[in-house]
Amino acid sequence: MFDSERPYCAVSGRVPNTHKPYSLNRMHRIFCTCLLLASFSGLAFAVPSPSTLQPLITGLGICGAISIDAQCHIWISEWANRRVGIYDQNGKQIGMLTGIGDPSGNVFDDKGNFYVSAYSLGRVYQISSHGESRIYADGFQVPAGLAWIDGGLSICNRDAGELVRIEWNGTQTV
Repeated sequence: MFDSERPYCAVSGRVPNTHKPYSLNRMHRIFCTCLLLASFSGLAFAVPSPSTLQPLITGLGICGAISIDAQCHIWISEWANRRVGIYDQNGKQIGMLTGIGDPSGNVFDDKGNFYVSAYSLGRVYQISSHGESRIYADGFQVPAGLAWIDGGLSICNRDAGELVRIEWNGTQTV
């Protein structure tokens, strides 16, 4: 049974305001809504069961990545619309990031900072958990996918054919 005393994000499987997912043992007992992006159709779907597909968000423009924040908001990089749309669990738009070129990859770190790669600008931006933005890394030949792994940001530098890792202290390795 669902534990009503513990809030739960049906989109990410996480407890709001933490970055820790429920354990697999807990997950199988909870009704979980999955989110699926159909990048070129401009739709995001809520999938309550494998046999049901219902649009959650429509009008998206060639999606590059999706991340879920600690409050269970859905952050979607929309390359064609040149924005990152921010949506609540019900698919209602609650915010938008613009002025970052054509966003591709995105990810959150352990402290709630948001990273988004600007595909044609060759850079990665960091938006702090307090809303300040800055160029986090620059000089890539098409930064595509991003992943936050063990305290560092990994960046797929697509056209260079390399994976670049930036440690928490700024050290870069290829």
